[in-house]
Amino acid sequence: MDIVDAHHHLWDLEHGRYPWLQGPPVKLTIGDYADLRRDYTVAHLQADIAGHGVVASVHVQADWDEHGDPVDETAWLQAVADAHGFPHAIVAYADLAAPDVQRTLERHCAHPNMRGIRMLRPGPATPGLVGAAAMFDDARWRHGFAVLTELGLSFDMRVTTPEMNAAVRLARDFPQATIIVNHLGFAPGRDPALAPAWREGVAALAACPNVAMKISGFAIVDRAWTLDAIRPWVAFALERFAPERCLFGSNYPVDRLGATYARIVEATRSLISDLPPAAQAAVLAGTARRVYRI
Repeated sequence: MDIVDAHHHLWDLEHGRYPWLQGPPVKLTIGDYADLRRDYTVAHLQADIAGHGVVASVHVQADWDEHGDPVDETAWLQAVADAHGFPHAIVAYADLAAPDVQRTLERHCAHPNMRGIRMLRPGPATPGLVGAAAMFDDARWRHGFAVLTELGLSFDMRVTTPEMNAAVRLARDFPQATIIVNHLGFAPGRDPALAPAWREGVAALAACPNVAMKISGFAIVDRAWTLDAIRPWVAFALERFAPERCLFGSNYPVDRLGATYARIVEATRSLISDLPPAAQAAVLAGTARRVYRI
């Protein structure tokens, strides 16, 4: 079956400005990421996806310098797409609490592959806020989120278990918005004590019809993941969201820290192998095509 990779990154360290890759290493959930501090261009992506049936892709912002102009990343990616055919959709960065957010989003939208925004944490316009939950509830940020929705853009959401209640409030207050939860909502990996709260939060998000779930980021929580270890989390997400609201993403090259591209694809195909063919096709490509208008 065809695959649409709904979550990957590209970076050219001579062209772009990525403080986390070019400056001193920072503390991240993924731990030591020295292997990522080198170029990952469209040529690298095409080499990794070769032979796996990937027919389209979605680029998700790669933490370009948030104090610079985020539209520069989109302009570069659009030029890459025009020259090479990949990526087919762009999820960019914007500080939704910034006073000029509408102008920034409109400038993003001047690029034909632009589809949505991902903002991982409070930005320069909200220096007093800490954490995604505070961001989701902030009136300034919500104003920008409303503008995003009015422009027909989706929102890629990084949300952990403690933040899911705030994420549910956002989804309910903006039912016309399309929200895509990244990386299985950071499923708690090998810590069974966290499982009940994660399941409760995922079920509440799934009850919002405007929310979708990415089957991605296996190595974010556990670099040593196994098929058996991730199976319960993926199965629960598929059960609650249904395949029509689940979509595959490689999270490459970040997930290279835990597996080859081939292993991620093979694991995903195995995890959905019991589903009817139409449901498998939705997870691998159909949902991404619909959500990102590919």
